Amino acid sequence: MAWLLADAAEPCLTGDQRTMVFVELGGGENHLAIERILRVVVADGFPLSIAVLAALTEWLDLYVGSPEERLLRGLVSQVRAQGPDL
Repeated sequence: MAWLLADAAEPCLTGDQRTMVFVELGGGENHLAIERILRVVVADGFPLSIAVLAALTEWLDLYVGSPEERLLRGLVSQVRAQGPDL
């Protein structure tokens, strides 16, 4: 999921942000990478496609009750409120 999200949000990530995302992914910190990407997407008002949002929600449903779930679900809700990229 993190790689899909990194590709989808690539236009709004700075070089430094992309580097940090890839460092986190390389270190197995997928949740941190996803959180970083979603925070940038929210801050920039960058729209994600309906397909990416659906995949992200489906992925999150597999992590119900995890320590990261509540924060990530909140960020996804903020992205949805911005409207999808059609």
